[in-house]
Formats: sequence, C-alpha cells, structure tokens
Amino acid sequence: MLAAGPAGCPSAVVSGWLLRRWGIRLALLLAPVTLLVGAAASTASGLLGGSAALFWPLMATKFADEMLRSSVFRNAFQLLYQPLRPEQRLSAQTLTQSIVEPLAVGLSGLLLLVFQFGGAPGATSMSALIVALALAWLALTLLLYRGYIAALARALVTRPRVLLIDQPGLHALSEGADAKRPRGTLT
Repeated sequence: MLAAGPAGCPSAVVSGWLLRRWGIRLALLLAPVTLLVGAAASTASGLLGGSAALFWPLMATKFADEMLRSSVFRNAFQLLYQPLRPEQRLSAQTLTQSIVEPLAVGLSGLLLLVFQFGGAPGATSMSALIVALALAWLALTLLLYRGYIAALARALVTRPRVLLIDQPGLHALSEGADAKRPRGTLT
C-alpha cells in the first residue's frame, strides 16, 4: 500500500474500516458480486442497446474491479493465511503468488487468444460468460469461507496466540466467546 503513494491511503482506510465493520466474508464477496452485477448490466445493455451500449457498464465494472481488487480483496485475502502455522503460511503465500496467480493470468490470456482467433463471440456473449464465471467465483468463495472459519477455530483452540489482536479485537473476541452464538464472533 505504501508503494501506491497517497492514492493508496484512502483505499487502506476504506479497506480497514470495511474489514472491521463487516468482516472478511463481505470483503471477499465484494469483488465477485461487483463483477457479477457489472457483467449482468453489460449483458443486458448489449442485448437491449447493441455493442455501443456496452462501453459504460464495462468501464464501470473494470474501474470497480481494479479498486476493490487492489485494496479490499487483496487485504482480505492476506487474512486467509492467518490460521496457518508460519512455515505453512510462507509456503502457501509463495505458491499462490509465484505459481497459481501467474498461471491463472496466463490461462486467461490463452483463453482470450483462443476466442479471438477461433471466431470470438460478441461482447454481449463474452459478458454473459463473465456472469457465469462470477457466479462460480461467488459460490467457490462461500464454500472456501466455511473452510477458513473451521481452520481459524482450530487454530485458536490449538494455538491461542495464532492471531495478533489489538485490545478492541481481543475485547470483541472475549465478549463473543461468551455470547449465545460465539461462532458469529469469527465472521
């Protein structure tokens, strides 16, 4: 975030506030939901108004995706490593950042090349495909979030000092543990 300069400061403030106020689940869901809404709007615009009507919904979707991905989503994603032991965390982050992410970008580029040279579908069809991919991303996020909560609960039981928590966070955790539904504390 410091590398982003002054422009990174507002996103850091918004990201921190959003994570504290609404939790990691919402932060992780914001990117696929935004992509889903934007792609659906683009598909509808293309069907109703033709290719020229796609421009503004696509631009707004791209802008929102860049903003959310570089601030909220990236910060929330880093929290997913927290339940892992330090040596596992380093291995998982290294694998994700050096192999999985570049491979995903490369496969996306290859898919776009195949579409371009293999009789690409129109922009409206491509927006509809993005709707389907965003739905899959949303479902996968919800499924993996359950695993994160289970892993975090196990880590808190087996290694109580797994988290670096400030005083307000520690207070909220201890109050939540005494609540009727302590599981809600972890969300």
